[in-house]
Amino acid sequence: MLTLLHGEDIVASKNKLAELKLAHKDYEVIILDGSKVSLNDILLAFETRSLFVQDKVIIIENILSGKNSRAKDERIDYIAKETEAEIIIWEGKELTPGFLKKFPKAKVLNFKLNANIFKLVENLKPGFGPKLVPLFQELIRTEAPEVIFVMFARQIRNLLLAKDTTADFLKGFPSWQKYKILGQAKYFTEKELLSLHRKLLEIDSKIKLGATPLTMTQNLDIFLLNI
Repeated sequence: MLTLLHGEDIVASKNKLAELKLAHKDYEVIILDGSKVSLNDILLAFETRSLFVQDKVIIIENILSGKNSRAKDERIDYIAKETEAEIIIWEGKELTPGFLKKFPKAKVLNFKLNANIFKLVENLKPGFGPKLVPLFQELIRTEAPEVIFVMFARQIRNLLLAKDTTADFLKGFPSWQKYKILGQAKYFTEKELLSLHRKLLEIDSKIKLGATPLTMTQNLDIFLLNI
């Protein structure tokens, strides 16, 4: 059986992955990094049998992401045709319906974000941050603050890419999304965006190191108040 976890809400999808791992605690669990794995690695994982455990589950993360290549297509085709193994694929983004057609027999779980999170990040503008605090406070009643942090970081990164006049890094975006990002980027200078990017890096570092008495929610409150 093939289970495919994908979607913008990576915290929820990771929690589901952890739940599935726990459900297979009596299995031999093989975890592969899809960004580095080769077809030979996959063949070895599927064909090797443990002497001590009869059942196994193969977990592959982010094998569907990245640049298209013949090697990538070969890996995906092999997995799509596999019918006997227990497979879990986790992808840290939402996949297109066209791409999902490659896995017609898969159990597909799409973890979507609350639409108000997009409203929050798309309205980031100098001097407008304090006005977004009520929306942020409403969101964290139902959403993990870590999800909102990731979306802030992604939006700031996209706005910085939009400021780069030497290359069109947004060429892979849908036209409507590219238009929105370019429009929002005009409100910021590159210096302001770099400052916001550094602040988010500092929040992430302090939280991970336990170097702040503040919670993620409190840190993001302050982040918004200072935009």
